[in-house]
Amino acid sequence: MRKVMRNIGAILAIGLGATASMAEKDGTPTLELIGATSIPHGTRFQGLPIGGLSGLDRLPGGNYLAISDDKGDGRPPRYYRLAIALDPAHHRMRVRIEAQQVLRDAQGLPFPTDHPVVDPEAIRHAGGHHIYWSSEGTWNADPARRVQPAIYDASCAASRCRPPISMPTTGAGARHPMG
Repeated sequence: MRKVMRNIGAILAIGLGATASMAEKDGTPTLELIGATSIPHGTRFQGLPIGGLSGLDRLPGGNYLAISDDKGDGRPPRYYRLAIALDPAHHRMRVRIEAQQVLRDAQGLPFPTDHPVVDPEAIRHAGGHHIYWSSEGTWNADPARRVQPAIYDASCAASRCRPPISMPTTGAGARHPMG
């Protein structure tokens, strides 16, 4: 069962590069928690609830991208730009949401919100203005309504979007989340 991640401390401990000491005697890396926080349930930004944060990437200059795994079933798939201030001595952090961007399809249109069409999971800044994100696809009992896993370019303008990069079809592709 997928759980909506409201506590982003664990991911940030890893994603922010919590000290992984390769110099340990036995060669086993260790992690150290450098901060934790949570975004209270029901918190909204620009009219939409914040939630389901499932991917995080650091931008040049210190801000972060975080992707929501909302699938388009009532809320638009989107990502956020975050400012994160750390207080490692007290294992605390402060997260401020600075911007929200709705994800768009290959035609440059926002994904529909009346049914699941993508399942955003990861986001990466590739330099310049290029931001890529992945969808693990959406399963539907009707094969015609299934959307296969893909990688999308979030940095496109309405008239210059690249088609998604499809994943190989040798595996099962989108499948029932319990199967």
